[in-house]
Amino acid sequence: MVLVRDVVYNLLVVMNHWFVVAPDASMNSSINDIRALIQLGKERE
Repeated sequence: MVLVRDVVYNLLVVMNHWFVVAPDASMNSSINDIRALIQLGKERE
């Protein structure tokens, strides 16, 4: 099971990436980041 804490942390990392690194970047890269985090979470289970 993925801990809720891990999910929240991952979401915060993604949000931080969006606002700090590239607020005007294409959504595709952000979606890919989310998919990568979800994949990491699945591998941890």
